[in-house]
Amino acid sequence: MHARCLRAAREKIERESIYTMPPCFVVHVAGVPSAIVSTWEQAKEATYGVPNTYAKKFSHVEAATQYIGCASSSSSASEEQQQQGRQESVEDVYTDGALRDGIAVYAVYFSQDDARNVRAQLPSSPLSPSSPSSPPSPSSPSSPSSPPATVPRAELMAVLEAARRARSGATVHSDSLYAVSACNNANSVRWTANRELILATRELLASRSIRVVKVAGHTGHQGNEAAHRLCRVALEESRT
Repeated sequence: MHARCLRAAREKIERESIYTMPPCFVVHVAGVPSAIVSTWEQAKEATYGVPNTYAKKFSHVEAATQYIGCASSSSSASEEQQQQGRQESVEDVYTDGALRDGIAVYAVYFSQDDARNVRAQLPSSPLSPSSPSSPPSPSSPSSPSSPPATVPRAELMAVLEAARRARSGATVHSDSLYAVSACNNANSVRWTANRELILATRELLASRSIRVVKVAGHTGHQGNEAAHRLCRVALEESRT
């Protein structure tokens, strides 16, 4: 009797705890559930200005996870095509961008000890490549026409730098829905923000037959986590 009462109490607590969890949002790209974000601000950043992209709110992360799991089970054919594309890739490159205290940084990761790995501070012009694995230089005063330092711009710059360094036919993996959509959607050139950078990135990607694909962020993926670590190092170096 005592054990049954304890079990019933525990089940009641678990049920009630679901309703005290913070809400979350599932971001859809071209109608496909692609990522879970915790705040409306993150959802807006991922979907703003991107055609056929929207966010759906869920009361808690368990419901969102179950929703994505059900959707994923019905898209096995698409996953097989993606897997085939990965197998045919010449090499895989991972990128990331970050922002702290008004300073934006980006990183490109090929493999451990690869001389092409880079971490750097976002430059005022996307046409100035950085030295491999060099720490970010102290930021110079921005002119009125300098583009703002933002995470989406840093993510795009990372893809552009990856395209400069990778072999033709490579695949660039980014956890940024904004960057992936900008690189793959022709309508992205109409966006006011980052238009010049988007055009330069798309042109280079096309000329070198480099693909940009979405990778789930912060899920333990080795390449994505390595790029994220490089960004953290760049942020720390920017403070010295």
